[in-house]
Amino acid sequence: MKVTASEIEGSQVVLDMEIEQERLDKAVERAYRSLASRVNVPGFRRGKAPRGMVERLIGRDTIIQEAIEILIPEVYKEAVRETGIEPVAEPKLDIVSAEPLSVKATVPVRPKVELGDYRSIRQSLEVPEVTDEQVDRTIERLRDAHATWTVAEREAREGDLVTMDIKIRVDDRTLMDRQGVNVILNPEQPIVAPGAVEQILGMTAGERKAFDVTMPQDFPDKEVAGKDAVFEVGITEVKEKHLPSLDDEFARTVGEFADLEALRQAVRKELEEQAAEAARHNLEESVLAAVIDQAKADPPTPWVEEQARAIRADTERTLGRQGLSLEQFLDISNRSEESFEEEAMSAARAQLKRTLVLDAIADIEGIEVNDEELEPELQQAIARRGGRVDPAQRERLARNLRALLRERKTVERLVAIATGALDQADRADTETPSAAESRTEVEA
Repeated sequence: MKVTASEIEGSQVVLDMEIEQERLDKAVERAYRSLASRVNVPGFRRGKAPRGMVERLIGRDTIIQEAIEILIPEVYKEAVRETGIEPVAEPKLDIVSAEPLSVKATVPVRPKVELGDYRSIRQSLEVPEVTDEQVDRTIERLRDAHATWTVAEREAREGDLVTMDIKIRVDDRTLMDRQGVNVILNPEQPIVAPGAVEQILGMTAGERKAFDVTMPQDFPDKEVAGKDAVFEVGITEVKEKHLPSLDDEFARTVGEFADLEALRQAVRKELEEQAAEAARHNLEESVLAAVIDQAKADPPTPWVEEQARAIRADTERTLGRQGLSLEQFLDISNRSEESFEEEAMSAARAQLKRTLVLDAIADIEGIEVNDEELEPELQQAIARRGGRVDPAQRERLARNLRALLRERKTVERLVAIATGALDQADRADTETPSAAESRTEVEA
């Protein structure tokens, strides 16, 4: 086979492959045997009919087409190995001629990445201080979570838990007809439509009421959006909330705390850890955004489209677990199919550029993941899958995890560079003991 490779714009390579007639003839023979075993020729068992009869019955063009379909994947793989290119997505294959067989493959490849001066980026880790007000709000949420509800022999007030039967109609259509619905009355959290909660406030157990409200214009069901709806509500029970006293007994109820002060200290420590983790994440994202903004990397369109299809499939799987289709989700969120596709393409392009930039930096910085680093992560991943993976799955899992760990180490390196931590570590490694002692004395 003769192969020539030529680069074209858009980070793609064109492979022109000319296949020898002898190889095509062998593929035609394989195609004939395959088709003959599937074709019924009157008077002959399958696969036993003379070739001439089979060809007259199905046509030589069909055999040639079958041969080409057998041969093309083989010659494409050989061409990729011979030229040393690294495809990142499926190629576009065109048959230039059938006899002699000539095939053109347009192959998306990794683009050249131009990095900026990422080592000049300087940022610092800023962890916000945890305030007394934050601690108080968290403890109040704990109190709310441990609240009790008791029946209130009075009218319903804001914040009460009411049990009710509710029926909603728009024109001749019933939108809801349910009994024993529990709702905490909060005007900022409407029941189907704004204004319904305000109508229920003041009602007592045993009371029934009918009233009209206007459905919101952005209601997912476009047939009823903006129309007047008739609500029929019957209250069966009103309950009021009782918060536990903020004392040492409450602290012991929440967890193994000696007193309220111990609870406050534990809450503060947890908030400080969360603040530090969030600050670290924000710093990583900020540094990475600055690095990517400096760089030039334009992934080929077929690769972006393939990634966008993966994003769509992942979204559909997530929605499916929630009992929704993509169409229903788009309708609820008032988005079109076109806008979703545009967002998926944009997200795919950003993800691929991020991968390209981090890979390029990892190469320059010499960042690798050894087996000792990989093995614990691999064992955890296998355990999450029930411990049942075949050798091919294990290899694929290991390859993906190695790439993920390499990316994580690269981000950590970039943060160390941006904060100056890497320079400090380098100075500490190269400094002699006497120099370190002298500097310590000067600093003291």
